[in-house]
Amino acid sequence: MISMSSVLSFLLFCRYFVKVSWGWTLFLLVPFVVLSNSLNRPPKFVLRRLCSLLVATAVWYVCVNTFELIEEATGTCYETSTKEVIHGELTGKGVCRKNGFVWDGCDISGHSFILSYSALVISEEMAAMVADVRGFRKPLLNVLYLSMS
Repeated sequence: MISMSSVLSFLLFCRYFVKVSWGWTLFLLVPFVVLSNSLNRPPKFVLRRLCSLLVATAVWYVCVNTFELIEEATGTCYETSTKEVIHGELTGKGVCRKNGFVWDGCDISGHSFILSYSALVISEEMAAMVADVRGFRKPLLNVLYLSMS
């Protein structure tokens, strides 16, 4: 039988991992972009690819904050999870939960978003490996490639 404490610790680990998952994606992707594109391309091209990762990070940040705004705008504070008593005077998620009540809003899955968004960004940046028809790859580049695929 699975104990409640093990489930709780797994959920806390999962929440932490999702919060830092974009950082992990960039941690592997930035060296990959630099190494894979600096082999046979000018430095200006490498800088453009790094700028595209900066734009991707800005898009990720805006989307995550938009998800939180949508949940805040569409939510209502209830006394219990049965949603019987509405506390209309508590109009914010933080205030509602701080008072021990339940906030119910349109919660867009950040887990699903970060998973699909990271996969799209990684696949876009890994296109350099497909275009490498000469077959010349450095061992470190191979390690980064394997860690992201």
